[in-house]
Amino acid sequence: MSKITIERPFDWCNQSFTNIYIDDEHIGGIDAGKNIEFEVEPGKHKVAVTRGKSLINRPLVVDVGTGEEKVVRVVSQKYTKITLPILFIVLFAIYVASGISFEFSTSFVLLLLVYTVIIYIFKFINAKWFYYRMEEVEGKG
Repeated sequence: MSKITIERPFDWCNQSFTNIYIDDEHIGGIDAGKNIEFEVEPGKHKVAVTRGKSLINRPLVVDVGTGEEKVVRVVSQKYTKITLPILFIVLFAIYVASGISFEFSTSFVLLLLVYTVIIYIFKFINAKWFYYRMEEVEGKG
């Protein structure tokens, strides 16, 4: 039997429990800093990573030969760590700019709306482009 090993190195961001799918079938979950092995039939298999029920990344197609082991490493994107500080800098800049140009009492609702929109934009960007990177690494085989 062939094997696919999912390797998830420890990282301080994105430590939440992650679900693993192979060929659109839920195989199990993995925490940060753990490895999981799955036996599969030889051939091409689609490996996907989700958090909750939403797909985080595009699936990775892994071609496994007979008796071969492929290792898929799931790591955080390199810019994930800086999205939250950038969000706070942007929100603080908007707060300072609005305090200079408007009276705070009259623009509070507008400011709250702008903050909400920016937070959702950052959440969308973070979820779509900065969560996990899947890469095939050298396996035993």
